[in-house]
Amino acid sequence: MKFIIRLLLLSIFSLSSLAIASDKDSTFARVVEHLDGSKSMFEKSADGQLVIQRKFSAGGLLQIVIEYKLNLNEQPLSCKVHDPKGNLIYRIRYGYDTNTGLLKEEQIIDYKNPIIHPKTGENVPAFRYKYSHDAFGKPLAPEVIEFNPDGVDRSYLKRFVWTSDPYAKNTRS
Repeated sequence: MKFIIRLLLLSIFSLSSLAIASDKDSTFARVVEHLDGSKSMFEKSADGQLVIQRKFSAGGLLQIVIEYKLNLNEQPLSCKVHDPKGNLIYRIRYGYDTNTGLLKEEQIIDYKNPIIHPKTGENVPAFRYKYSHDAFGKPLAPEVIEFNPDGVDRSYLKRFVWTSDPYAKNTRS
């Protein structure tokens, strides 16, 4: 049975891109082939408020599942990252400026290596990213706030920190 399912997935992913959409209120699925041979399959709910991404290796094995909850402007409000077995790894929450709609804050809660608040016993965000923008709305490098009550080195997570402006355009001719 697993072989048949894998064969079915491989035949679906042999197409470089697949998009199904009949109108604005329908669900859609899209398959994107990445340069490394891996593939991502995206499914969107009929109301447009949930997108599920399944990423597969070049060999067709499921690597990760990400569920995005979107607001009415199709901006992510939160996302849950699951391993192939369905275990929750991370949860990410997003906050937006009510006047501009620009991303203001992002919180990453680690479920694989949870950080428990010593007073409340709750799993708290490992990192908070506070975003600011220049006068033209261009994002600046985020301020990174790490909650580290136990003193454990979690510098391996800092790979998410921007080291340069990803939106900068090459001005050389």
